[in-house]
Amino acid sequence: MAKRLGAAALLILGVALLFSNAEAKTRSNPVIEVNIPYSFHIGNRALPAGSYKFELATGAPGPTDTVSVLIVRNRAARVYQAVVVSVQAAAGLPEDSRVDFSGGDDHLLVSVWKNGDRFDLQRATAATVEADDWTDHVRLVTVSAQLLGR
Repeated sequence: MAKRLGAAALLILGVALLFSNAEAKTRSNPVIEVNIPYSFHIGNRALPAGSYKFELATGAPGPTDTVSVLIVRNRAARVYQAVVVSVQAAAGLPEDSRVDFSGGDDHLLVSVWKNGDRFDLQRATAATVEADDWTDHVRLVTVSAQLLGR
């Protein structure tokens, strides 16, 4: 019995070592860094002005992806917010990385662009209504972003 357990353990160890050397194909998590000069809102949460990183937790979008998870964080202010966003791959120019806010005093975050891919945040009160096309919004405020390598 002890010989069988030892052989089984050796077999499991060998298989584990074999697969641990295999290269995993992972999707990169693109990150953009933005210095936002004013407080702003994501949904119903107010965030202070500061330097933020916007990261796609689900990785770079594929051609058939329609949703993603966007992580917004500011370590200095101890801010972390994760939201589900709709994806429009290749909606803009490949070098375009920025964040868009609605005009007005509340500065509601409406979209994030990463290398031409557009990620739209839907307003919490409009869950059953299609998302507005914020690119045509007259009072849109844009803040340019820097793509960080990871």
